[in-house]
Amino acid sequence: MCCDGVTLMTRVEILSPYPPGISGGITTFSQNLKTAFEMRFGLDCSLATPLFGPLSGSRHPLATSGSLGLILLQLIRRKPQAVFVQGHAALLIPAIVYTRLFRGSTLVFTFHTEWGRMSDLKARIIKWLLSQCTALTFVSSYLAERMTRLLRLPTGHSRVILPGVAVEQPPSTEIAKISRLVEGRSPILTYVGKMTWKGKVEGLKVLISALAEVRHQWPEVLLLVAGDGPFEDEVHQFVSDLGLERHVSFLGNVQSPESCLRFSNLHVHISLRENLALAILEAMAVGVPVIASDTGAVREIVSDGQTGMLVRPEVADVSNGIVWLLSHPEIARAIGAAGKNSVLTKFSWSQAARDYLRISGTIPN
Repeated sequence: MCCDGVTLMTRVEILSPYPPGISGGITTFSQNLKTAFEMRFGLDCSLATPLFGPLSGSRHPLATSGSLGLILLQLIRRKPQAVFVQGHAALLIPAIVYTRLFRGSTLVFTFHTEWGRMSDLKARIIKWLLSQCTALTFVSSYLAERMTRLLRLPTGHSRVILPGVAVEQPPSTEIAKISRLVEGRSPILTYVGKMTWKGKVEGLKVLISALAEVRHQWPEVLLLVAGDGPFEDEVHQFVSDLGLERHVSFLGNVQSPESCLRFSNLHVHISLRENLALAILEAMAVGVPVIASDTGAVREIVSDGQTGMLVRPEVADVSNGIVWLLSHPEIARAIGAAGKNSVLTKFSWSQAARDYLRISGTIPN
């Protein structure tokens, strides 16, 4: 035995829709859950991802079916006792085939984002796939309520499992690069997020528009934007159209968000559509005061006026919030400290891993 009733070298498998090298919330979640399974519980855990690019962006049916076929082969080769599918319903196909072949293995699906409306046929197919799971989990109560209503899911085998937060130590070269960018500039604002989803990109545009107002009071303000994606060129052009090139610096993907957060006076996360933003958790975990849009599940992370500031995702509200918090540094420091304490108390990868193992039946309740 190892710990919590888990047999040493018990095998589990995590299936993620994104191959290595593609950053984002699900990728971070999957990697941190894998580490917790291995380090906290001593499990033999493998992370299987599509070989031919991300499932969400794959348009070619051969690439998708080839990736799913290879994932099935890996499952058969490894014979895990539990399979944890992250975020993409197509990954349930090889997982269900595997659990049918190897009775006694269990299957857990985790919702990470809110799905849009779909045709009746697609909804019926997805509901059938989900019905074959041992359990369904959600990263927030907001997401659980929205998806349960959309798909009319049963609630008997569903549970909200909050993620943990872990901020990697950034490489010295990354720190040095950003240090040169911010030299002589103040205040420093940060935004971390993939430019993949339209609702999030529109929120970033609101933040950039607000910056045009903030600079009148803080002429040396600089916004560091970490992340890339298919809408990156569009956002670059938006900055250029507003004449804000001097006030916005695009970092691309960073190995660790801490490389820019260490220079940050405020972390501002504005989105028109949000579930549970790991970027907010990461900023709070290192004590940076956060301003976030009051959308989706953000209230499950941020307590307005105590562990952060919530604003409507509108230009005037965002700019007023930034100016006010920058003008009250003592309050900003207190909010940052309270946010850090809240996150480190409530969001634990060890606890999340334990909850996943319990709901899958790998360890007793």
